[in-house]
Amino acid sequence: MTGIARSGAKVKAHKYTLFKRREEVEHKAQKDKPDSLFKLYPTLGEAYWLKIPFDDFWEMKEEQQAEMFLADWCGQVGESNIFPFI
Repeated sequence: MTGIARSGAKVKAHKYTLFKRREEVEHKAQKDKPDSLFKLYPTLGEAYWLKIPFDDFWEMKEEQQAEMFLADWCGQVGESNIFPFI
């Protein structure tokens, strides 16, 4: 197996962990998995940390608060230069 295939397998093994909210990752062993993966793939880590606060967007009740949040979040996404987010 090539280095690329091995690293792809590491990401695939953690895909459901990455879908979870940070507070849903209960066990310390699970918390360490994304962090070690983010060291190998810094862009993946940055995307994950952009995703986490966006989960709060869906809970916002006030339109003005949501608009301000979205404007700030979009600014962070623009600075990240992560193409799929942009």
